[in-house]
Amino acid sequence: MSVDPHGSAEGLLERGLELSTLEQAVDRAAAGSGGAVVIEGNAGIGKTTLLDHARDRGTGTGMRIVSASGAELERSFPYGIVRQFFESFLFTVEAEERTKWLRGTAEMAGKMFRDESDPRARPAEEFALLHSLYWMCVNIAEERPLLMLLDDAQWADAPSLRYVEFTCRRLEQLPFMFVVATRMPDEHTPAPLLSLLATASPDLLRPAPLSLRAVDQLVREHVDANSDGAFVAACHEVTGGNPFLLRELLREAVEEQLPGTKDGAARVRAIGPRGIAHVILLRLRRLPEAARRLVAALSVVADRLSLHELGELAELDEDVAAAAAAGLAGAEIIDLENGVRFTHPVIRTTVYEDIAATERRRIHLRAARMQADRGRPAAEVAVHLLDVEPRADPWVTHALREAAGAAARARDFPGAERLLLRAQREGADGDSAELLAELGSAEVRTGNPDGIRHLAAAIDAIEDPARRAEVSIQLATALKFSLEFDRAADVLLDAIDRLDLPDSTLGRRLHAELLSTRFVGPGVGRRISDELASLPLPAGAPADRLDALLLSAAAFDAAVGLRPATEVIELGRRVLAGDWRDDRAGSDQPLAVAATALGWAEDFVRVYERCTRGLTAARARSSALGTGNNAAIRAICCYRAGRLLDAESDVATVLELVPDAPGLRPLLPAVVAYAVLCGIDRGVPLDELDALAFDQSVDNAEQVHSYTQLARARGELSLCHERWEEALVHFGECNRSDPSFGGENPSIVPWREGAALAHVRLGDRATARVLAADAVERATTFGAPRALGVALRAKALVEEGPARLSGLAAAEGVLEEADVPLEVARVRCDLGAALRAAGRRRDAQAILELSYGQATKIGAVRIAERAAEELGAVGVRPRREPATGLAALTPSERRVAELAAAGKTNREIAQSLFVTQKTVETHLGHVYDKLGVRSRRKLPLRLEAEPVELQQHR
Repeated sequence: MSVDPHGSAEGLLERGLELSTLEQAVDRAAAGSGGAVVIEGNAGIGKTTLLDHARDRGTGTGMRIVSASGAELERSFPYGIVRQFFESFLFTVEAEERTKWLRGTAEMAGKMFRDESDPRARPAEEFALLHSLYWMCVNIAEERPLLMLLDDAQWADAPSLRYVEFTCRRLEQLPFMFVVATRMPDEHTPAPLLSLLATASPDLLRPAPLSLRAVDQLVREHVDANSDGAFVAACHEVTGGNPFLLRELLREAVEEQLPGTKDGAARVRAIGPRGIAHVILLRLRRLPEAARRLVAALSVVADRLSLHELGELAELDEDVAAAAAAGLAGAEIIDLENGVRFTHPVIRTTVYEDIAATERRRIHLRAARMQADRGRPAAEVAVHLLDVEPRADPWVTHALREAAGAAARARDFPGAERLLLRAQREGADGDSAELLAELGSAEVRTGNPDGIRHLAAAIDAIEDPARRAEVSIQLATALKFSLEFDRAADVLLDAIDRLDLPDSTLGRRLHAELLSTRFVGPGVGRRISDELASLPLPAGAPADRLDALLLSAAAFDAAVGLRPATEVIELGRRVLAGDWRDDRAGSDQPLAVAATALGWAEDFVRVYERCTRGLTAARARSSALGTGNNAAIRAICCYRAGRLLDAESDVATVLELVPDAPGLRPLLPAVVAYAVLCGIDRGVPLDELDALAFDQSVDNAEQVHSYTQLARARGELSLCHERWEEALVHFGECNRSDPSFGGENPSIVPWREGAALAHVRLGDRATARVLAADAVERATTFGAPRALGVALRAKALVEEGPARLSGLAAAEGVLEEADVPLEVARVRCDLGAALRAAGRRRDAQAILELSYGQATKIGAVRIAERAAEELGAVGVRPRREPATGLAALTPSERRVAELAAAGKTNREIAQSLFVTQKTVETHLGHVYDKLGVRSRRKLPLRLEAEPVELQQHR
């Protein structure tokens, strides 16, 4: 008698809510409104049955269906689930159709299915691959709605789960959905799966155990129609209403012909919940020895082999293996309809745990050898070796290291670390130093502090100076990210001494890394000054990265050292103009440092153009890191040049990317600083800016150069709150003895200006005058007109009467000449207020109207509001209309509008901005409404709020 409350119609008892939710979600996705459903519950509760129902519903609506299942033994196979979803599917269609699916941004996704031994098949950035996989799915779903089913997600590999979580956050208004089945979360649940449950907002189904009434129905249908209540209650009690456990119990009841009476109830209770496993094993032991050997082999390889291969692994003749498989299928232990697989994961676990440890390890080793002989990917070989006891076998070590290399190329560094730790235990590789280096490299990428220790030990053990230098660079990089800047410099200095070939390519790389350390580690410059003094500054354009870094460092030093801005510009332009590298990786450190220094020197045109090219290149290759780096530098440039709306848009870009690209976190102090400054001028509520400025995730950055930018922004925010003492504390953090923090140059960190205003408010005008005069003197020395105008404004505001008026007029003239509209609007508002206070109402009205009009056009809400108040005080009531036109666009709408105005399609815009097409369509609709146009052809080609041009330094 067949008893199948798990896998047949009976398995859907008391699942009305779950079925309805799944059906509605599938129907919505088929109609173009995708989403995700997560089915969560204990083993045997019926998750797979619900997945099967979703599959049937999707088939009925014409959806294309792909599926995958996690396996407990295969969590070390990076992107294993992604491969299950797509590998065979992609390569069974016509080449023309595959090309269509892998067009555009999706091209990179196709490359991941190449031979994994080819490092070029792996992207340099995980975000880029996730983004590409997402767009591949979009392309597939455009042709036919796509339903993706993932079973046993708790056993899926972490990179694949990151793909699922990434994609589920972007399914809105797409004919595309996920149904994910997973066990209840516990301490072993992978972090990406927890993130999916927490952030992707899926429909969550938690099937409940079967009620006593449902158990009664099944008992009477499958065991004894006349069963009494005691027998039914015993079945419910022993299984807890779990459909799978109930199935196994009822099968045993039929097999043993248990009566549905009190006597039968006593025998059921004697089995107990833990006895269900015994029931399964008892059923298996009734079968021939060949069947037991075959099923043991199957429990080890997790459904990955054909029946022929499985028989070979179990050391059975082909005919014997076929007969054994038929017997196992008849006992409903395995299913032969779709390959060879267990009918339920619980049965696999039960069988696997029943195998003697020595026998289990023997099968794993044999399976690893078989997979290797068949040329299977290294990960499929290594997954078995993780469960084999170390036996000093060089082949095992080699296979594990090969798999670890593939995992590292796939950005699965935890997987690589696990494989290398196992290889280290094998103890059979003569090149233990190289193994230590590989292990340390993986560990530092996972944040494991042991990685630094292992890399250091590898350096001590490596004899070849060149290889030692390569590993030294890895160690120094890890130390920099751990904020151990001095130690990183020591490691590089030692490698340079040992290499004794300073002019070689490798020697120049070491010097480049040493020089790069000083940009992230304040104080390192003095430590390495003697070594760097031996490196001549290139006379012309840079020939390599070291030349570029030397020029960038010289520009940086000139700026922080208050040497003339013209010198900074000459050095920085040489870096940006050089052809020492291609333009695709616009986030490289020399370019970033040079562009930053040029921004301090107010060479705004050059910086804006360079960062815009870098953004275009980074977006074309889906690089979140490159996009974020270029957007951050351009945001600072735009704010200082007076393009407030552009700056606001760019800082929003970086902040939106940080969750998906942790490599951008070092930029946060500067980016948050300018987000706060933009927010102040844009009229964002101060409590929102407080939350941003004092976020604890940014507060651990006091050792990096850009922290003074954040401290200055916090000081400006405190001024807005009229918390004068607090403002002085923040401004005081900018006054550091090390000039590399930028506090010496008011064009880098204009903290003296804000501190002077705070001192005035506290009644200490003398100190205020000293600070303001110092700022003016420094700005004059540096020779950057915007910085000078800002300092002159502060110097004027600490005075009273005619001195204030004349000082503000002088500041206005300098800032107007510099053509920085934000600061011009600001100083005009101050000048108008001073004229009103002096009784010159007509003059005040004229200058305040200029300030109000300009501030309104560039979106400087706070300045416009203050100008309006001052105008009200002279009897003029400016018409306060809600923001319209470009100033009314949100940062996201502005980014979409810019690309649409440039002729990009909605798909191209979505791919460039890492958002969905629906998001683009929504934003464009808002843009059309706010700008009063009906199509992208009517959008202005340039999206400044007024014809404001960036001014090149004169």
